[in-house]
Amino acid sequence: MDWRNKKLIINRGKGEEPRIINIDRMALDVIKIYLRYRKPKKKDEKALFLNKHGIRIGKTALRNLIIYNLVEAGITKRITPHSFRRFTATLMHDNGKTLRNIMAQTGHKSVDTLVKHYIQSSSRHYKNAYEDAMSSLERKSESNYKPEEEKDKGYQ
Repeated sequence: MDWRNKKLIINRGKGEEPRIINIDRMALDVIKIYLRYRKPKKKDEKALFLNKHGIRIGKTALRNLIIYNLVEAGITKRITPHSFRRFTATLMHDNGKTLRNIMAQTGHKSVDTLVKHYIQSSSRHYKNAYEDAMSSLERKSESNYKPEEEKDKGYQ
């Protein structure tokens, strides 16, 4: 945790790549309360979320925890840990974050994948963001385009 800059450091994110994400003040306050009750098995445990044995929570445990809470809340819609990633991308987009920022937060390398699969079509900015991103990519590729004759000049 980077408390001062309100950042959460994820050492093993999607694709096992480290990720730094922004986190709001309310979430930081809740994490501070949680940390008072967190009891790691090892003193040097760096994982934020632990199971009841004080060990880093795994993917299956997280999935089961989500399912348990959905059932308890009476929610019948299928929601997975990955659903939160999609929801976050859409929410960030709806709140005016740039696609570049959303890509950094979610770890995406492709604007096309982000827009087609993660930013839900219900997003009020969906169409404009996609068109802006594609226009930007087209302008970039056009500026790097050189006809075949120019490419081969002097190399024959």
